[in-house]
Amino acid sequence: MDYRDYLDKIEEKLQNNFDVERNYELNGYKWDLYAKFHLRNERYVLSKKIVIYAIENNEYIFIKYFDGLDDNSLKDYTESLIKSIDDIVKP
Repeated sequence: MDYRDYLDKIEEKLQNNFDVERNYELNGYKWDLYAKFHLRNERYVLSKKIVIYAIENNEYIFIKYFDGLDDNSLKDYTESLIKSIDDIVKP
């Protein structure tokens, strides 16, 4: 299977639940596909102002294709992910 076909299939499956972007750039690093999902559930009593508990779920997907993976490419990839944590994750 061709890489582009595979990426199209992944995007098709993610579109129902995720916000998907192609050719996404973050901190100068280009990703072939980026997807994010945010969900918040709350339990409240009588009024929505009286929240008993709340649960948040946030998921992020980064996909990058490498023609050939060497040590430098892998190092750049992992460093980019680590640097991007503070920009992406908002607790």
